[in-house]
Amino acid sequence: MTSQTAAEEEGPRTRAVNGAITALHDGGVTRFTLDIAAGHAGMAAEAVREFFPTDGALLAATVERWTQAISAQLVPLIAEKGTVAYLHALMAAHAEEPALMELLAYSLASAADPTVDGADYYRSAYRQFRESIFNGLVADVRDGREPATMDPVRGARQLLALYDGLRLQALLTATRMW
Repeated sequence: MTSQTAAEEEGPRTRAVNGAITALHDGGVTRFTLDIAAGHAGMAAEAVREFFPTDGALLAATVERWTQAISAQLVPLIAEKGTVAYLHALMAAHAEEPALMELLAYSLASAADPTVDGADYYRSAYRQFRESIFNGLVADVRDGREPATMDPVRGARQLLALYDGLRLQALLTATRMW
């Protein structure tokens, strides 16, 4: 693929993902289809399928784009204020996007089933997220934001258990927990 071809395809891919985000806002994951996303993108479903052959492929691309759009601006918090502050800010940002919270819960459940389209991506993305939390805690200990006695492996496991649990509670209750 030439760079010109890649640039030409970026527009329709982005439109398709934006259409998926709108579809998720309107109907959630359980009512999501590629056809609905294509309609929101102003594209024919066949045109979307050229880039994303299944609903699952489009959802995986949507998870990647949407989470990156939110988390990229928050990542500097890890170095500035620490990993806990980053996770708190990320949780608050995700809470502003209930459709994204639902999509993330779907992606975690889908990651457990290797036959689901996108499961490998979801597992890989979660491992990378876990690694970034671990690395952030290593830096926090080194820089004195966390006590020297804190084990970053155990700390990352506990922080992610709390983070994932709070995300689930946010989906299932109307009470804001942070």
